[in-house]
Amino acid sequence: MREKLIKIIRSKPFLIVISFISAIIAWLFVLNFTNPMTERTLEVPITVTNASNLSHYELLNTTSEIPGNANVTVTGRKTIIDNLTALDFECSFNLGSVTESGEKVIKLSTPVCSKMGVSIKKYTPSEVTFTFDKASISTLQVVLDYSDDLLKSGYEFINVYPDTESIQVSGLESEISQLDYIGIDLNSILEKGSLESNRSASYLGKFIRKGGEDVTAKFDPVSIIVKMEVGKRVPLFYSIAGDPDSDYYVNSDSISSSSVLIQGPATELHKIESINLGTISVDGATESINKDFDVSGSLPDGVTVYGNSKVTVNIEILQYETREFVFDIDEINLAGVDETEYEYQFYINTITVKVRGIRETLEQFKKSSLEPTIDLTGKVGDFRMLPLELTMDVPGLEIVGEYTVRVTITPKQETHSAE
Repeated sequence: MREKLIKIIRSKPFLIVISFISAIIAWLFVLNFTNPMTERTLEVPITVTNASNLSHYELLNTTSEIPGNANVTVTGRKTIIDNLTALDFECSFNLGSVTESGEKVIKLSTPVCSKMGVSIKKYTPSEVTFTFDKASISTLQVVLDYSDDLLKSGYEFINVYPDTESIQVSGLESEISQLDYIGIDLNSILEKGSLESNRSASYLGKFIRKGGEDVTAKFDPVSIIVKMEVGKRVPLFYSIAGDPDSDYYVNSDSISSSSVLIQGPATELHKIESINLGTISVDGATESINKDFDVSGSLPDGVTVYGNSKVTVNIEILQYETREFVFDIDEINLAGVDETEYEYQFYINTITVKVRGIRETLEQFKKSSLEPTIDLTGKVGDFRMLPLELTMDVPGLEIVGEYTVRVTITPKQETHSAE
């Protein structure tokens, strides 16, 4: 066996194999010193593939920042690695799987090197969150914000409106869907107490999201014309002249509207503080009077009434009413009575007093207020007609006629002598 092994070792084929292996080992040994394994990191351009797929789903790539390069670390023999360039690699984000809007994590494809003997050790980024959206169109209402503080004292808003009630806005669906309205805050634009006539001006609208956030900076400016119609509120006056028939009185007067809202140039409105409709005569009237006025006829050129310009004045004329108050003789105050010296004989038991006046006043009037009195001081003799004195100090009431009482006053001693 030993001899056979020695024979093999000394054979020419064996020596050739041993020489070849030795040469390889020697080559590898030299190679490790002259061309060792090494590592290197390169910036490799990233491409985006299948982006055309987005249009099929009407999508837009709205990712704020997509890295343009990947840091790729490779290993290999020094002579190969040192000669590598970024063009020797390929890596990409493939958008072929994107079918709907929103955020989606896209993995970076593993970089591939076109040179042999190069191994990919690591690379960054390995993935990126992409954002996809759609173009959208929405119709937003125009909302005006204003208050009466903008008006000069005595003025009122008649109407405030934009030249268009709504505006079409285009943009990304994620942003458009969050919008609530387009607003114009006149309170922050106009000076308080400055409006005293009609005004029309153009203002930039603000884009307001649901919740009230102002996101105007994200959209193209929108100009909106706002029209403001302003009027001045002025009181109406009239006067009443004359007196009704003697048996009648003016109970009340009223007007269908005590003021009107007028429009016109500010210079003209400044001059008008009130409107006098004129004088209404009630001379000899025995019934109520209704008189119509057209306020427009009292206004200067260029000034008009907003709304109904016609008003009606009503003057209520009523007939005086009469009320009777009956007094017993015991209810009459007898002044100057001296029953120790005289005897008094009255030829009536009651007396009726008439009072004329306004119904409401009559209804509240008490007969005791008349304070009926007969003055008997120093009165002596048969069948005297003495006046009944009455008190009346209530406005709107008067005593109708004069009243007397028949009385006999006889000294007591004369009565005794006759007996």
